[in-house]
Amino acid sequence: MIILVPHSRLHLCAIFAAALWVRLFLLLSGTWLGIDVVMTYSTYDSNRYVVLADEMLAGHGFARPAEEGPVHLAVESLRRSNGTWPTDLQGYVPEGFRTPGYPIYLALFGGHSGLKTALIVQSLLSAIGAVLAATVAFKLGLTARASCLVGWLWALHPALVTTDVLVLTESLFNFLGLLAIFIALYYPRPAGYVLAAAIIGCNGLVRPLGLLYLVPILILAWPQRRRGLFMAIFIIISIVPSATWSIRNHAVGYGYRVSTVGEINLYYYGGSYVLSESRSEDWKKGWPANIAFLTTALQPNLQPGDDVQARMRAAALAIYREHPTATMKVAAKSEVKLLFDHSMDYAMAQYRLEFQRTGMFSDLLDGKLSVKALSFPQVCSMCWMALNAAIALLAGLGLLRFLRRRQWRVFFGCLLPILLFSAASFPVGLERFRVPFMLYLFIPAASVLFRR
Repeated sequence: MIILVPHSRLHLCAIFAAALWVRLFLLLSGTWLGIDVVMTYSTYDSNRYVVLADEMLAGHGFARPAEEGPVHLAVESLRRSNGTWPTDLQGYVPEGFRTPGYPIYLALFGGHSGLKTALIVQSLLSAIGAVLAATVAFKLGLTARASCLVGWLWALHPALVTTDVLVLTESLFNFLGLLAIFIALYYPRPAGYVLAAAIIGCNGLVRPLGLLYLVPILILAWPQRRRGLFMAIFIIISIVPSATWSIRNHAVGYGYRVSTVGEINLYYYGGSYVLSESRSEDWKKGWPANIAFLTTALQPNLQPGDDVQARMRAAALAIYREHPTATMKVAAKSEVKLLFDHSMDYAMAQYRLEFQRTGMFSDLLDGKLSVKALSFPQVCSMCWMALNAAIALLAGLGLLRFLRRRQWRVFFGCLLPILLFSAASFPVGLERFRVPFMLYLFIPAASVLFRR
């Protein structure tokens, strides 16, 4: 296997060292001084992963002792009301919302007691990922300078640095997706494709969207001579872990689905935001009341034994049909936020500091233009958004350049992951949901700045 190297190995070593240093600096100077507080400041999702890892280590399987959070408690009340709430003989609740990949990763390091080690490994993997990103870009035809820029963007972009030191799936998920395409590009043999397919399959258990990484591999890395049966085998290997997990979920009462996250997001987030938008209300402020309203609205229609998640999906789609204009506005605002928004609140959470948002971006999305006095962190957040806007603009220009030059593989190989991950993020346009397709923004953006 010959690995094409942009510029020299010295450049790649510098990219790796910079990526690792900035992550370890953030980790050691902030997160390690109070990791439990950091998890609370950043997102409550972290605690759920840690609890699942600890319960697996305690011998309780992939389950938790009790539910938490307003949305999950609402779902519990609905399922208890129609007799479908799952519990085992010890009273533990089998998990159907999260997939097991990341809790297993945490469990390998000892669960809660090994969080620091797990985060160091995440930082190391992402530093390796910066090198892989540069070599993948070079293999796809970018110049040496453009490829190094892709590596530097991966190494130093604040969103990637921040998510790599959070107890969340983004870091591991992003690395595995990149590793799979790297292997498929640089080892285009049956063993290489089988290994890439196995990695994609495992990534589908880190997050259910892992199978979307099949798309760029089949477009960018699949040779013309390998089609038909071999492609079918490749796809089957990729989907077997997710299919197996859906069978497990059916056995414990969640139906044939890899995760319940899709239905919950559609109903309790998408449905809530559409209702608030139709009333010209603030999404965040109206969310608690909307949770209660949506739960009460669904309960009378539930029959004993009904699939609650299927009912939630149908009810969400009914809300979208009833409010098409509000739905389109929510989708548009979510996409704009996904591409441009920052994660300064997550970055400051590493130091147990709360970030006060200016509200200017939300006002702008609502058609208002406001000017306010900004603190230093708020100025940094505006610069962060400017960086994201520049990358998005350059990526759009790069895609147009690929199209004009009829570079179909790299055009569709970058465009489709962006579109698919963007659609899957509806209606929650957080920057950490943009992280999985950062590479496919960096490649066309860098190609514009450093052309042949």
